[in-house]
Amino acid sequence: MGNGSGADPLAELRDIHLPEAIGWWPVAPGWWLLLALIIIFIAALFYYLRWRKNQKNRPVVFSTQQVMQAAQLEFSAIEQVHTEAENKSDDHMRLIVADISQLLRRSAVQLNHSPGAVAGLTGDAWLSWLDERWDRDDFSQGAGRILIDAPYRNDFSHADDLDDLLSLCRAWLEQQS
Repeated sequence: MGNGSGADPLAELRDIHLPEAIGWWPVAPGWWLLLALIIIFIAALFYYLRWRKNQKNRPVVFSTQQVMQAAQLEFSAIEQVHTEAENKSDDHMRLIVADISQLLRRSAVQLNHSPGAVAGLTGDAWLSWLDERWDRDDFSQGAGRILIDAPYRNDFSHADDLDDLLSLCRAWLEQQS
């Protein structure tokens, strides 16, 4: 054929050199962005769950007005139970006094800045604390004494004592508002 040397022209060609395989490193910018978004999402989820847990464990703080409104509503319910009761036995009277005492104590704990100090008060110290809240001595020297005497009374021969206590406690609750 025209070249005469008889050599194969294809023999002088070199083999095809394939490029090196693409490595996984360095990562393309899109993968870096995806990794950053995943980290931000995990951090945000962690902080949200932590915040939510703190919100659940956070004590609910009510204003003085809210506490006293709730106390006055509950006191009205106690008064209504007392006035509507057909049988005003000694046990009924003791229960009413116990309900009033618990209501006053719960209100005092909510109103006080150091509730542990109020919760531990008993007897005359408790009555004195109630008196100090309105500069009168009706609890320690007057009708309020029934709050500490009631569990030990054998009879409530004077129903007026309980009526006086109800009036006194209503006035005290209104004064605290």
